[in-house]
Amino acid sequence: MIEPTDREFAHELRTLKQRLSAMAERASEQIELAMEALTNRDDDLANQVIANDEAIDNDESDIDRLAMEILMTKQPVASDLRFVTMALKFVTDVERIGDMAVNIAKRVCDLAGAGEVFVSGAVPPLVTGAGFEFDDRGEYELKGVPGSWRLFAVRG
Repeated sequence: MIEPTDREFAHELRTLKQRLSAMAERASEQIELAMEALTNRDDDLANQVIANDEAIDNDESDIDRLAMEILMTKQPVASDLRFVTMALKFVTDVERIGDMAVNIAKRVCDLAGAGEVFVSGAVPPLVTGAGFEFDDRGEYELKGVPGSWRLFAVRG
C-alpha cells in the first residue's frame, strides 16, 4: 500500500514535470512569435512578446520554489533527486530562451523608423511583379539569433 506521503511526493514530482513542460512550451511560443515579428516587422507582435516575458519569469520563480520545497521536505534520492536538480538547471536555461525572444522583439522595435516596414531577404523575391520596392538595409546580427539576417525596408 502506498503511504499518503508517497502519494503526495509523487504528486509534487508530477506537478514539477508539468510546470517544466508548460514553461518550455511558453518559451518556444515566444521564440516563434519573436521570429514572426522579425520576419513581418510587426511591432505589435514584438511588444506582445516583450509583455509575455513576465509569465516565463514567474514560471522560473514558481518552479525554483517548488523544487527547493521538494528538496527540503521530501529529501529525494536517486532518480528523483536527479530529476529535481535537473529541474533547477533547466528552468534557468528556459528562462534564458525567453529572454532571447525578448531581445529579438526589442531589436525588431529598434530596427525600423516611424512608418518603416522591414522584411527578411526571403520576401522581395516572393512579391516580384506586385509593385513593391525595397531598400536593402544590410545584414544584421540579432542578439540571441544565430547567423546574420539581410533586412529590407519596404519603400512607401
